[in-house]
Amino acid sequence: MPHGLVFDMESLIEKISGYNLLNNLLPGILFCFIAETKLSLVIVPNDIVVALVVYYVVGMIVSRVGSLIVQPVLEFVGLFKPYDHHKYVAAERSDPKISPLLETANLYRSMVATAICLAAIWGWTEIKVHPLLADYSSVLELMGLFLLFLITYLKQLRYLASRVEKHAAGASEVEHDS
Repeated sequence: MPHGLVFDMESLIEKISGYNLLNNLLPGILFCFIAETKLSLVIVPNDIVVALVVYYVVGMIVSRVGSLIVQPVLEFVGLFKPYDHHKYVAAERSDPKISPLLETANLYRSMVATAICLAAIWGWTEIKVHPLLADYSSVLELMGLFLLFLITYLKQLRYLASRVEKHAAGASEVEHDS
């Protein structure tokens, strides 16, 4: 470890919610296991701490694919009708089963995304041997990750802004009632 850096695995795990552990770590482990056993793609190092971080990050990538690609495609083809977020928040307050159901649904979405990502990796390894792509494959992979997380970041900012606006509107109503 670098000088002055104290690494406390328990402290790190305590800071990561159970939801994030389940929805990022499990798909990451599954993805890496299948990638290694079926595609001969070794992603995970032997160091257990580094392996956990790799599993988590791979799972986070897979989860974002689920959120940004799988869910919108299901909505587009009519297999899923999105619900109003304000209704969800109200329902969550009155029904304690809503939140665990959403977590489970998001885990399933991540598992669908895991299969899609594995298929995409397999396809990419097949076509990147083409002479035109071979020289640019690393750049294209990095650009893909950049776009994935840029879109994720913008989506999260919009969600945060809508929550702030909702609460600001509620606070404004309370001030006017006084």
